[in-house]
Amino acid sequence: SVAPSDFSTVGSCQVDGDVLSVTQLANSQLGQCYAPITATATDNIRVAFDMYCGDGSGADGLCVNLGKNSLDGRVGEDGVGVGIALCFDEWANGGDHGVMMFYNGETFWEDITTSGNRSNDPPVSYFEDETWHSVVWDIVPSGGGATVSFDFDSGSYGADSQTVESYELPDDVYLGFTGRTGGATNNHLARNIQYSVGGAGG
Repeated sequence: SVAPSDFSTVGSCQVDGDVLSVTQLANSQLGQCYAPITATATDNIRVAFDMYCGDGSGADGLCVNLGKNSLDGRVGEDGVGVGIALCFDEWANGGDHGVMMFYNGETFWEDITTSGNRSNDPPVSYFEDETWHSVVWDIVPSGGGATVSFDFDSGSYGADSQTVESYELPDDVYLGFTGRTGGATNNHLARNIQYSVGGAGG
């Protein structure tokens, strides 16, 4: 387990009891929260947590990250520029929103909708609903690359065996949560944060 107090907080990110509050109900927030972990690109890694998104007028998103402790100019809902990120984006800034996975800033999997903001269409409707949801994210290296999968709410949604080529991690690895609001708002929260290194899920 990783307690919220184990994270270094930047910007709007703050510790609220047993909850890591990445953004709150205010405009133009950018939250970054990072905790160092002992892991390499040859380790099977599982990250598990509960996420919450909602209460506001609808923006922008929340990511869980494994890699560097900096966005390097990226926005919070797109995750770190060095490493791997699983992102839940509820507001369309470029015509689409949904769930994405990035490696070193490049999309390698996405499930997006081009419907209008706040249309209550999936996959955004799965997570922007003012309810806590469980997320389990697995990264399994193989042959210089990695297969990446995630499970949302115990099998109700997710992605299986997505491939990342030439998978690497920085020398210093951080588990991070990042998020942002713009002209619209939402709470983006995480709790019950855990990770394991070794066998996937081990």
